[in-house]
Amino acid sequence: MLATTPCGQAHLGVQRTLALVGAKWTMPIMWTLCVDPKGFNQIERDIPGISPRVLSARLKELVKNELVEKTVFPTTPPTVQYALTKKGLSLRPILKQLNQWGEDSTSTLPASSLGKLAL
Repeated sequence: MLATTPCGQAHLGVQRTLALVGAKWTMPIMWTLCVDPKGFNQIERDIPGISPRVLSARLKELVKNELVEKTVFPTTPPTVQYALTKKGLSLRPILKQLNQWGEDSTSTLPASSLGKLAL
């Protein structure tokens, strides 16, 4: 039997979700892919501060976990495009809610709480 949280439900689903999308930079990558497919360089430009090495690693994880699909077009040089899969798109409402919560709720926090994101 699973223990329940103060919210009254077992937290296994939250743990499983965070195992897939909880790594640093994963949610911003998914957020930037919410609207349309993008190439590696465009994703990198859309997410200030992410290194190419980390972006590459996170994209590989997202592809492996079937949240993002990678399409390679037969051009010279090869063109690569990333898009959310159906499974990844199912997180879009949650990503939108997280974004809205962040916009609404963090404006009153001290800048020190937001670290580099304090604009």
